[in-house]
Amino acid sequence: MVAIDGALHLGHVDVPGIREAMVPGRRGVRVLRRALDLVDGRSESAWESVLRLLHVFAGVPVEPQSLVTDALGHVVARGDLRIRGTRRLVEYDGADHRDRDQHRSDLRREKALTRLGFERFGYVAPEIMADPGQVVRDADQALGRRHDPSRLMVWEQEIGASSFSGRGVTALEHRLRRFVRSDVPRRRESVRPAALRRERPDDPSA
Repeated sequence: MVAIDGALHLGHVDVPGIREAMVPGRRGVRVLRRALDLVDGRSESAWESVLRLLHVFAGVPVEPQSLVTDALGHVVARGDLRIRGTRRLVEYDGADHRDRDQHRSDLRREKALTRLGFERFGYVAPEIMADPGQVVRDADQALGRRHDPSRLMVWEQEIGASSFSGRGVTALEHRLRRFVRSDVPRRRESVRPAALRRERPDDPSA
């Protein structure tokens, strides 16, 4: 889902084209079909996609890249996610937000949002992965509903099977070994994809 979000955002593919290319019965088609039901090309980063999916799986209605305007119709901000029916913006804060100029811009933006009665909740990767319950609890508070931990069940199942978890990476490595030619000596290093070796979910700069 994350990979497709990125491809859609960059304009490399579209959902109808992917569906047209799918061959019924081929390995992975079932998973791909389910992923297509969850994609949204408005996501601008991998972690933004993950944060969106956490809310979707928990039954929190969100609108990606929501525009906030003032009384004159001027755009004040564009939020990663807006919880529908509320004035709560939910965003992923990557390492770029620690840049001095970006930090100043963020402060101006947050004050402008506060003046309009909006709340901005920013999350980093370790929060999303280590404490998703708090993220959902925050969303439930914005919606004015009682927090129900069972809403995390689907998220826990899906993230546990994905390459964002240790178990999922191990399963992916095992699957990739099937494509290593038997007549080529295997290198001892992990077959883990380079992107996964470089960035771990617990890396604040991921």
